[in-house]
Amino acid sequence: LLFDYPEGQAFLDASSFSAITKHDTGKYQGDTKNGLPNGKGSFYFSNGDMYSGNWRSGKKDGKGFYLFANGKKFEGNFKNGNLHGKGKLLSNFMEVIKSGKWNNGKYIE
Repeated sequence: LLFDYPEGQAFLDASSFSAITKHDTGKYQGDTKNGLPNGKGSFYFSNGDMYSGNWRSGKKDGKGFYLFANGKKFEGNFKNGNLHGKGKLLSNFMEVIKSGKWNNGKYIE
């Protein structure tokens, strides 16, 4: 089965809970439903980024954190694959860069 990620597309092998990737996007490990990430899981991107948290129908959805390869980290809520609701962006030294609300991936306050 096919599901989209910002860096490309990934194919899920539901029997082993790992992603076989197209465009070398990374690997998924966690719960699935109907062959898509659903529930709790982690996606390890080939560029060094990593998301761990809740998934719904193949998209980041609910509480989770996104760790960037450069050490920055977002902790908070996601909806339909985007930053959405309360959260905070932290520097690689864990200092708060932004804290507040996001709407569909954009910081609003």
